[in-house]
Amino acid sequence: MALSIYNNVPSIGAQKYLNIASNMQTKSLQRLSSGLRINTAADDASGLAISEKLRGQISGMKRASMNAQDGISYLQTAEGAMGSVTSMLQRMRELAVQAGNGIYTTNDREMLQLEVDQLKEEINRISRTSEFNTKKLLDGSGTALWSATEDYLGAVVKGPEVAEGNYKVDSSIKPGLNDVYKSQIMQVKDGVLVAEVTNTTQSASVTSVRDPENILTTDSAGMTITVKGQTDTIDNDTNAEHTLSAMQTYHGAEGAQTNWRISSATFTNNGNLTSGYYELEIVSTTNGTVTGGFTYRYRYMDSKTGELSSWVEATAAADTTATITLNLGGANPNTAVMTLKMPGGGATIQPGDKIVSVFDAASNAFNGAASGSGSLQIDNGPVLTFSAAGSLVKADNGDQVIDFNKVKYHMANLDPKTGVVSYGSITAEFREGTPGAATQTAGVLISGTTTVNVRDSGPATKDTKLADLTQFTNADGVNLLANTQDITIYNMGKSTTIYIEQDDTIEDFDKKLTAALMELGLGADTTTVNGQIVNESLVRYVSKEGVANSGANKATAGTNESVPGTFVIQSAALGRDSELVFTADQNIMNALGLNTIQKGENSSIDVTVTDAHTGKFIGNDNVNDGKARNIINGMDITIEQDAGIEPIWNDSTKSFEFRATNEVSTAYLHVVDNRTELQIGANEGQTLNISVSQLDTTGLEIDDVYVMDLELSQRSITKIDRALEILTATRATVGAQMNRLEYTINNLETARENLTAAESRIRDLDIAEETTNLTKNQVLVQSATAMVAQANKIPQQALALLQTIG
Repeated sequence: MALSIYNNVPSIGAQKYLNIASNMQTKSLQRLSSGLRINTAADDASGLAISEKLRGQISGMKRASMNAQDGISYLQTAEGAMGSVTSMLQRMRELAVQAGNGIYTTNDREMLQLEVDQLKEEINRISRTSEFNTKKLLDGSGTALWSATEDYLGAVVKGPEVAEGNYKVDSSIKPGLNDVYKSQIMQVKDGVLVAEVTNTTQSASVTSVRDPENILTTDSAGMTITVKGQTDTIDNDTNAEHTLSAMQTYHGAEGAQTNWRISSATFTNNGNLTSGYYELEIVSTTNGTVTGGFTYRYRYMDSKTGELSSWVEATAAADTTATITLNLGGANPNTAVMTLKMPGGGATIQPGDKIVSVFDAASNAFNGAASGSGSLQIDNGPVLTFSAAGSLVKADNGDQVIDFNKVKYHMANLDPKTGVVSYGSITAEFREGTPGAATQTAGVLISGTTTVNVRDSGPATKDTKLADLTQFTNADGVNLLANTQDITIYNMGKSTTIYIEQDDTIEDFDKKLTAALMELGLGADTTTVNGQIVNESLVRYVSKEGVANSGANKATAGTNESVPGTFVIQSAALGRDSELVFTADQNIMNALGLNTIQKGENSSIDVTVTDAHTGKFIGNDNVNDGKARNIINGMDITIEQDAGIEPIWNDSTKSFEFRATNEVSTAYLHVVDNRTELQIGANEGQTLNISVSQLDTTGLEIDDVYVMDLELSQRSITKIDRALEILTATRATVGAQMNRLEYTINNLETARENLTAAESRIRDLDIAEETTNLTKNQVLVQSATAMVAQANKIPQQALALLQTIG
């Protein structure tokens, strides 16, 4: 090669190899420093691509393994809550078995029911509040969310996957039957008087009666209450003659009673007269006859006020027709005087003989024209005059309850065998004015008669006090209601309590039971039939002799109300929804003696589900428990049995009838898939659904678990067994998923290990090999550096030649 100054080709060549060796040394240093064979894409483009994909898989598997561990924690938390629920279900089953033992009283079972209720509430609380990282575990929201357009439509989340969408739900209901309960025959105690309306011709002011005291029993004949209306004229002449008749007499001498009578009487009206009864008694006689003269005494009872005067003693002069003067008394000094003429001849008298007479009086201030005025008369007794508007009949107050104005009528009763005079009373009740009238006027009274039967045995009337019933007196003669008693009524997870006392009447008890059923939501709207509010028929007391509009329900053969003296209790609900459970002290329950005379039947519901947007058919089902299954995947549809059902009272059959208001009812259900899925792999779709179904009392179907009687206890055992099956299956699924996740974690760790090894082989540096390369490159750099130095000296040779020339 020629010697050149301008281009030092050997140096350039040496520098090239120096650069190569230097670059190789730098890469070796970089690789040894990082520990990686591939630090940049230039190191190994395909290797880098493969390595990065492997790294993505490795990091994804690491995260998936952590996800799986989180899932295990999630499931462990849920399973722990389910374990608590399982323990409570086992306890409930134990209580149901215990309650099935016949040695327990109703009160004992009620105590067991209290624990059952608390356990059910705790199950609902656990379902509602159990969560992991604020995510609910057992209420079904971790599986699906739903909402409906109508209250009667609902859903129960079953999972694990729910077909989300918008659904049109059409339902057609064939109404079922309601439960009907009947009580024992409520019998009055011996000697207790009861009064009941048996017939009435009154229309605007129907009279009922109550509280008879110390008056004659009438058996089947009855007494008549005559009401004179506002257009009747009462004789108010100043000196009108009225008849004083002997209602009852008593004579101590055998066979002489036929001669003991009153022939006539006159009186003078001075405007201060009142109606009432005179009790006259012979004090002493001269010769045992009327003609010899005698001493007598008398007293007077006001029939309107019940006020009884003091005894007044007087003497009848010897005469063939002995005259007796009875001073009526009063604030007016010019009081009336009556003369009673008694037969003479062979009429004998003796001390203690008595006459009870009735006196009718009329106020001369009454002219019969005032609105609302009227008079009240019982049998042939005194006429009680009322001249003020509203004194008998009050105006309707606008509520939905028929109110009555009570007017007490006082009476006297002479026992012809003993001569004992009893002063008693009876209360007449006047129905309030016609409801709904545009202008309410008090005292609209229509004339008529009401027949009342007074008796001292047989079935109670609506006005009989509970303390006067044989059922509420035990074998030792103790009144069960001496202390206030409570009765708790259960229905579909709800309960309410009423309190009964000894002064409560049959009607009071009726009203309390009705109010309790209304509080439980078992009544109807203000639907009326023939003016009768349906809710008034929830509890009906069957009377022996009651008539329509008297506040009583007369026994009707061939119906639920065929047995007089019984309560008929029912609700406006259907099937299981109408089931009532009563608990109280065992003696009270025995006194009521409730039994089921009509078993409720669930409504038959045809359910058709279509897509709300496209109309595509989804599925249909016919159900009789209000729950349509297997139509929407992962979800049961619930429909209330009385949706679109109207209860109607049939007064002919004495029962509720139920009819559908619409042929088909339509509602819409919106379902959102909200399932809980775990990402247990590094790639898309590598997930595990760990959703848990709804595990409250509704989802477990134990809402109506009761242990208050033997039948319910037996039924509850089966229901709880079913709930345990549901819960055990869910727990088993959760346990299997936890085991699966353990295997998932192991698999992920193994795969990650293998992929890491594979990635390491591609990306990681072989230190031994690279150290050799570094050593080699270091030698090459040193050698190349030396050669560059040698090459740089070549131009110096040209200088040497030039120096030689010079």
